Amino acid sequence: MSDVTLPAPEKSSGTTAEAEMFACIGGLLDFYARKTPAAPALLAPGRPILNYGALGEVMQDLVRTLRRLGIAPADRIAVALPRGADSALALIAVASSGACVPVNPDLTADELQRYFSELKLTALVTRADMNSASRDVAKALDIAVIDFVPGPQDNLGGCKFVGATVGPAATGGASRGDDDAFILLTSGTAARPKMVPLTHRNVCLSATNAGRVLSLTSHDRLLNVLPLFHAHGLISGLLTALAAGSSVICTDGFDAPSFFDWMRELRPTWYTAVPTIHRALLTAAESDPDRARSSSLRVIRSASASLAPTILQGLEATFGVPVLETYGMTEAASQIAANPFDLRKVGSVGRAAGPEIAIMDETGRALASGERGEIMLRGPNMSRGYYNDEAATQAAFRDGWFRTGDLGYLDSDGYLFIVGRIKDVINRGGQKISPIEVEEVLLSHPAVLEAGVFAVPHEKLGENVAAVVVLRSQAEATSEQLRQFARKRLAAYKVPSLIRSVAALPKGGSGKVKRNALAELIAKPESGDEARLPRNALETQLAAIWAGLLELPRVSVDQDVFALGADSLAVTQMRSRLRERFNVDFSFEDIFDCATVAALAARLEAAANRREAALPAWRQTREAEAPLSFQQQRMYVLSRLDPTRYNYNVVEVAVLKGLVDVAALQASLAAICARHEALRSVIVERQGEPAQLVLQSPPRLERVKLKPCPADKRAATIRREALKLAQHPFDLAHEPPLKVTLLSFDKTSHALVVNVHHLVTDGWSQRLFWEELAAHYAAAHRGSVAALPPPAFQYRDFALWQQSWAQTPAAKDQLDYWRTQLDGVTTLPLRTDRPRPEIWSGHGARHYLEFSRTLSAELRALSQNQGVTPFMTLLAGFQCLLFRHTGHEDVATGSLIANRNQIESERLIGLFANTLILRNDFGGDPGFSELLRRVRQVTLDAYRNQDLAIEEVLRALQIARRSDGNPLFRIMFILQNASIEAARFPGLSMRRLEIDPKVARFDITLELVEADGRFTGFFEYATDLFDAATIEAMAAQFKSLLKAVIADPEQRISRLPLLTEAERRQLLATGRGVPANFTTSGNLSERFDRQARTTPNAIAVTDGRASLSYRELARRSQAIARLLVREGIGPESVVALLADRGPDLLAAMIGVQRAGAAFLNLDPDQPPARLTTILGSSCAR
Repeated sequence: MSDVTLPAPEKSSGTTAEAEMFACIGGLLDFYARKTPAAPALLAPGRPILNYGALGEVMQDLVRTLRRLGIAPADRIAVALPRGADSALALIAVASSGACVPVNPDLTADELQRYFSELKLTALVTRADMNSASRDVAKALDIAVIDFVPGPQDNLGGCKFVGATVGPAATGGASRGDDDAFILLTSGTAARPKMVPLTHRNVCLSATNAGRVLSLTSHDRLLNVLPLFHAHGLISGLLTALAAGSSVICTDGFDAPSFFDWMRELRPTWYTAVPTIHRALLTAAESDPDRARSSSLRVIRSASASLAPTILQGLEATFGVPVLETYGMTEAASQIAANPFDLRKVGSVGRAAGPEIAIMDETGRALASGERGEIMLRGPNMSRGYYNDEAATQAAFRDGWFRTGDLGYLDSDGYLFIVGRIKDVINRGGQKISPIEVEEVLLSHPAVLEAGVFAVPHEKLGENVAAVVVLRSQAEATSEQLRQFARKRLAAYKVPSLIRSVAALPKGGSGKVKRNALAELIAKPESGDEARLPRNALETQLAAIWAGLLELPRVSVDQDVFALGADSLAVTQMRSRLRERFNVDFSFEDIFDCATVAALAARLEAAANRREAALPAWRQTREAEAPLSFQQQRMYVLSRLDPTRYNYNVVEVAVLKGLVDVAALQASLAAICARHEALRSVIVERQGEPAQLVLQSPPRLERVKLKPCPADKRAATIRREALKLAQHPFDLAHEPPLKVTLLSFDKTSHALVVNVHHLVTDGWSQRLFWEELAAHYAAAHRGSVAALPPPAFQYRDFALWQQSWAQTPAAKDQLDYWRTQLDGVTTLPLRTDRPRPEIWSGHGARHYLEFSRTLSAELRALSQNQGVTPFMTLLAGFQCLLFRHTGHEDVATGSLIANRNQIESERLIGLFANTLILRNDFGGDPGFSELLRRVRQVTLDAYRNQDLAIEEVLRALQIARRSDGNPLFRIMFILQNASIEAARFPGLSMRRLEIDPKVARFDITLELVEADGRFTGFFEYATDLFDAATIEAMAAQFKSLLKAVIADPEQRISRLPLLTEAERRQLLATGRGVPANFTTSGNLSERFDRQARTTPNAIAVTDGRASLSYRELARRSQAIARLLVREGIGPESVVALLADRGPDLLAAMIGVQRAGAAFLNLDPDQPPARLTTILGSSCAR
C-alpha cells in the first residue's frame, strides 16, 4: 500500500462505496488511517511527525468533543487561529463536525463584527493565548467561544477543544459528503465579502483534481507556507496533499531563509504559492545559490495571481523542476484549470482540471476558440451559491453556469488564457480586496466627501490599492492622515498605498462613478508615475541617498521612508550626509517629520538661508599618544572598578561549517587590525591621565583543538570554551583589547570566538568588524587584497575632535538640555528578590527570548501606523512594564545611541556609542498610543542632544560614579542591528551562537536584535538581586503586553494585560476556595489595641536610640487620631506622612488608621518636585 493514491473515478456520481468514502474529509482520512496507518500525514518544523493512524484517532476524538459540546453538521463555526499545523488540525476537525468558517485572525474588530453578524455563528474556535479581536467580538455578539488547546511540542496530536456546551449533545459521527465543510470569505464588489459555502463533496473532488494534475502519490510531501483561511492553501494545499495519502508540512508563515531550511530538513517534493512568494524565493536563491542546490522538489505549483514568464523561467532554472501555473476561484473550491506536465504553455493557466470551462458573450452565447469573452464554469465541485445573498447568487449563476467576471479565451487545444477582469476586485499579491469596503472607510473620515478605490499595477504584487478622494469644502486632510485613519480600521494589506485628492470623480449620465476612469486621475502606474519621480536636482540627490541607505533600487519622492524600513541608524547616516553635502545640521525630529523625499527637500530649501555654525573639522593626529574619548574615559574607570575584571568584554561566537582557510583568517585579522588602530591600542597613564598608544604588532589568531564529540553536544562544548575566553581579564596597559580564537572539532566543524573590550567597540563597530573580516577573508582566500577604501581617520582623531567640539556653543546647549531633562530624576524602585549588596559582585545571567515573525511584523506595522520606529515602540512597552511593576510614573531607563553623526565616523571601529537617559512621564494613565507620542518626543529630543557624552553630563551634575551601574538609572534597554549575520565567508556556512558571559552591568538590561525579520534577544540581570524565575516571568509579561497593545493601541496602560488568558484563568483557579473573613480579626488599629492590652509594657518599636512600649505607642497614636478627627479627617480621606523612619512615623500610621483614613508615606529624600507631583495626584488632605 506504499503507493496508494486517491481513487480517481471518471464519474462524480459516487456510485461506489469507495468513491462515497472519498466524498467527505472524514472518510478519506479514515481510509488512510486503516490502509496506511504508519504513513506520515502532518508535519511541523521542530515537532514529531503525526501519521495517518494517529491523525484518524485525533480527528475522531476532536469530532466527538464537538458533538458533545452540541455542534451539529448544520452549525456554522468560525475558526480564528494562528498559522501552523495546530491550526490545520482544528480546521479539519471543525469541518468534519459542522460548517467551518476560517477567518484571518488579523482582521480588525470592525471587519469581524460585520462578518460574524452576517454568518449567524453558533460558536467561535480560537486560542486563549493569542491576541485576536475575534474573542471580544464573539463575546459582544453573544457567540459561544470554544478554545483550541494545541498539543505539547513533542505531541502534535495531543490537542483538544475546551468550552461550554452550546446546545444539547449532537449525535452521529463526522459530516457527510453533502454537508457544508467550509464557508470561505471572498471579496466581492460589495462592501461586505461574499460568503461561499462548499460541501465536503466540493472540496474533496477539487483536492482530487489538483492531486491528479500533480501526479501525487503517498511518497510526496507538500511544504505549505500559505494561510489556511484562503482556498489556495486550504484546499489546493492541505486537503490536496491529504486526499492523495501524502504528507504535508504546515509552517507558521513564510520567509525565504526558513523555507530553504525547511526544505533541507524535511525534504518536501512540491509547494504551491502565489507569485510574490515565488519572487521572494528567487531573490533569496540569487543572493545565495547554494540554498537551492540541495532541492528535494519535483514540481512547483502557482496560483492566485498571474505568474510573470520571467519568474516562471527563473524558478525552473533555479530548482530544475517544472512549474505548473493554475487558475482557481473560491466558488470552484479552488482549482479550475492547470497546465499539465506533458505540455505547458507560457501565458496560459492550462486546461480544465475540475469544472467545465466555456467562454461566453454578454448574452450567454458560447464563443469559439480564440474569441474573447467572460469565463464561465459549471460542474460538481462548484458552490451552490452565496450564503445569505440571493441577489449575488442570481447575478453570478446563470442557467447552470457560474460567471467568473474574468475575461479570457480558449485556444484550439483547450488551454485557457486570461486577458483581463470584469470584476473590480483588487488582487494584491493574492490578497483580494473589495474597493467598496475601502471606500466606506475613507468616506467615514469627516473631511472626505467622495472616494474611489481602484487597482494600480505594482512591480512585485501585481496590483496595489490606490484611492482618489474629494474633500469637503473648507476641509483639510493629507494623504498620510487618511492612510493613518484607514490603518486603524482595515487590515494592513487593504490600506491604499497611494491617495490623491482631486476636484471631482468621473461620473456617467446616471450619476454612477465610472470606475474604469478613476486610474486616469493619477498620472501613471506606480512603476513609472511621473508625479512620484524627482522633480529637480535636490530631490534626485535625496532620493539617491535614501535608496542607498535602505539598499533599495529607488525611492520615490512621496514614499514614506520609515514604511520602507528606515530606522534611527539610517536617520543618523542621513544626518551625516546632509551635513556633508548641504552644510545643514538637521535634528532627528526634522527628518522624522519629513518622512518623504519631497518633504525633506522642502525643509532643506527653507533652511538654505539659516545655516548653523559649522562643526569643528576632523584632523589627523601625529602624536604617538592621544587622549581617550569621553566614552572611553568612563569605560576605563568602570573597568578599573569592575570586581570581575571581565564585565566589559564584548563576546560574539560564530559557528562555522566547512573548510576554514586558517591562513586567510589570520591575514584578515591582521588586515582589519592594520586598518583600525583602536584594535591594537593599549592604555597608558601619564601623570595620572590615561592615554591611548598604538602598538605595531596586531593580535594573532589563537587556535584551540577540541576533542571530537557528537554533533548534538558541540554547542554545549563551544559555550563552555567560549565562556572561559569571555572571562579573560584584559591587561589594557600591555595587551591589545582584542582576542580572536578559532575552536575546532575537525576540519569542517569550528567556532570563531571574538572577544573585544568595550573600550574600543560598540554595536555599530561589531557589525563593521564582521563585515570587514569577511571581506578580507574572501580576498585572502582567493589570493588578493580586499577592495576597501583606506580610512581617512582613526578613532583617536575622533577623540581629539570631540575635545574641540566640547568647547562649542552646541555642547553647552546640549548640557543645558540634559540639566533640565534630568532634574529630579530618581532610580526606579523595582522590587528585587534580595537586598542590594554593599559590594557589587558584577555577576549575572541571561534569559533569552525571541518573538515570532508574526509578532515582529505586527510590531513593525504598529510602529509604522503610529509614526514611530520599532525602537520607540519596544522602549515604550518595556518602560510600561516597569511602570506596572513599580507604580512609578517617572520612568527613566538608559539606552544607547550609535552617535555616528559625522560621516568620518561611519566606517571606523571604536567606542562611539553614547548612553542616553530616556525619561518618560506615565502620569494620567494614558492610552498606549498617547504614550508612544510622549516616548517619540522624548526620544527625538534625546537624539538631538546625543553628542554630549554621559560622562560629561555626570561630571557637570557632580554625580559620583558607582561600580553597580549609572547612578541615575539601573535598567537599560538596547535595540541593536545584527552583526555576525552581516558577514558572508566564502565556502562556509555561519550562524550566531549565543553565550551567557555570566555578568551584569546593570540591574536589568533588555537587549534585542532585529535579524531575519524577527526580534530576538535577552534579559541580562544581576544575580545579586534577582532569581531566574522573576526575570522569566517579566519576559513573558513583556510579550503579553506587546500583544495587547498591538490588538488595541488605544487601551489605557493600567488596563494592559500582563498575563495570558490561560495564565489568568490558572491564577483565578488557584485562588478559588473558602472566602477569607478579615472582619473577625479587625483592622490594624483594632488588632494593635488587643496586643497593647495583652502586653502593655512590652517593647513595641525601637530605632536603636529610643524604644516605645505598646502602652506608650497606643497613647501617642490615640492623640494623633483625636487631632485628625477634630480636623475633619475620617473614612475616604488620605493623610500624607512625611517623616524619617522611626517610632513617631509608626505612631502616626496607626493614628491615621484609628481615624478611619488612609495614610500615604512620603520619602523625605525625594526631590521637592517629585513630592509635589505625588501629593498632587494623591488627593491628600
